[in-house]
Amino acid sequence: MMEKEQDIQPSRDRRKTKGGPPVSNESTGKDSQFLPLCFPQKLWEMLESDQFRSIWWSNGGKCVAINEELFKEEVLGRAGPQRVFNTKRIESIIRQLNSYGFTKMQHDDQRSASLPEFLAEEGAVSAHSQEDPTLERHFKGHRDAVTSVDFSLNKKQLASGSMDSCLMIWSMKPQMRAYRFVGHKDAVMCVQFSPSGHLVASGSRDKTVRLWIPSLKGESTVFKAHTATVRSVSFSSDGQSIVTASDDKTVKVWTVHRQKFLFSLSQHINWVRCARFSPDGRLIVSSSDDKTVKLWDKTSRECIHSFCEHAGFVNHVDFHPSGTCIAAAGTDSTVKLWDVRMNRLLQHYQVHSSVVNSLSFHPSGNYLVTASNDSTLKILDLLEGRLLYTLHGHQGPATCVAFSRSGDLFASGGSDEQVMVWKTNFDADYGDALKTQKSCSTVDGSHHTGSEMDSGIHHKKTKTQDSGRNHEQQEVEASLANTLEHIMGQLDVLTQTVSILEQRLTLTEDKLKECLENQQKIIQNKTN
Repeated sequence: MMEKEQDIQPSRDRRKTKGGPPVSNESTGKDSQFLPLCFPQKLWEMLESDQFRSIWWSNGGKCVAINEELFKEEVLGRAGPQRVFNTKRIESIIRQLNSYGFTKMQHDDQRSASLPEFLAEEGAVSAHSQEDPTLERHFKGHRDAVTSVDFSLNKKQLASGSMDSCLMIWSMKPQMRAYRFVGHKDAVMCVQFSPSGHLVASGSRDKTVRLWIPSLKGESTVFKAHTATVRSVSFSSDGQSIVTASDDKTVKVWTVHRQKFLFSLSQHINWVRCARFSPDGRLIVSSSDDKTVKLWDKTSRECIHSFCEHAGFVNHVDFHPSGTCIAAAGTDSTVKLWDVRMNRLLQHYQVHSSVVNSLSFHPSGNYLVTASNDSTLKILDLLEGRLLYTLHGHQGPATCVAFSRSGDLFASGGSDEQVMVWKTNFDADYGDALKTQKSCSTVDGSHHTGSEMDSGIHHKKTKTQDSGRNHEQQEVEASLANTLEHIMGQLDVLTQTVSILEQRLTLTEDKLKECLENQQKIIQNKTN
């Protein structure tokens, strides 16, 4: 039980009295002993420590009592090296207390009297340590299975491709109409927004790639990219290149501005399902029906390693946001993660009961969402190496899934022709409970510590704003960032416009050439 009290005196009903003034870390000159701990450990240490008057055992050790105002000042008010939590909001603390099994209602069960038992109990309920993801809205408009989804940078638009040969651009604003883009002559297998959000690339079973301006006109340029179905299209992080994967067993790289072919990667011996650039653009990863995941050096164009652990076709692959590891999903119902620096398998998950079609990393790198033919989405906690959530929404196979760039939303598509948008609801402060070393599942089912996992998965610490930072400087930086984003967007639009004009000029030249040839034939016929 948790008591949130203003008037209960700290000396009442404690296991040990906390006398004297709280001991400040500032007076000792030491960094906080609490910040590196996970939430249950922090809670236990605070309750057992003489440093804090705002939190104590109550009701014979069955409850935790908190003097809210004093807690805000004494605990949440700490800054710099002395801080206890990476939040200053009491609501976040209470939310974590609730998620770890504490409620304002009386419980009959006694809290454990030893730290190991206490931590064990908290671990048993930690799977529910966040508010569950919720379905925010769903879109209907496709006439066949949805194959791919992707958010724009600002989350104002969501793109989806479908077996109905159409690309849809959905507005995230209520009551706003969707755009249906028609141009492909066969199923649209993949879609992706450019990093700036001003272009959308799509690949199709008609063997072409199209670059669209996601506006009312829906103008696009088209180029024949492959000799078979284009399964995957993806932008580099700078938006200057795209990589495509095809049933013609090749991976190809193109420039965005002129859709100029650069080079082809051709060591797969079966259909290539997916290809992605690394965040720094130096590497390319591809997955194939030959049951391999291949890692390529973009500069040398050589395959530097092949991962062969999948027992079936590998449907999807992507880089971790840090660029240090990759994740792949396959028809063998598994998800695997490898360290690309040491070329070793880090984690292996068998949480789905059928083919895994798609996956997406949360921008923090701590979570992975997957979509499967078993009709579920599953969210994996990569730091703890366990399944976090199973989401049911689609009627039939879930074919694709993608997080937004900020990670607060994710979208999924299915064979039920629906696009669903989910709110992540991951508490920003939950990462605070994951900073300690936790055990993670290995390939053989044994366990290893989080320090071993650090080679591939990194927890991004919350950056606290320097209190002395100049507010005016922040505004200038924000303004510059917005200006640069606007310029990038305009460059994308200009590039696309030039491409369209070039295409029209080529058509005009062809028509003129045809007219001249016909005129010449007429003159020759008259002469004869």
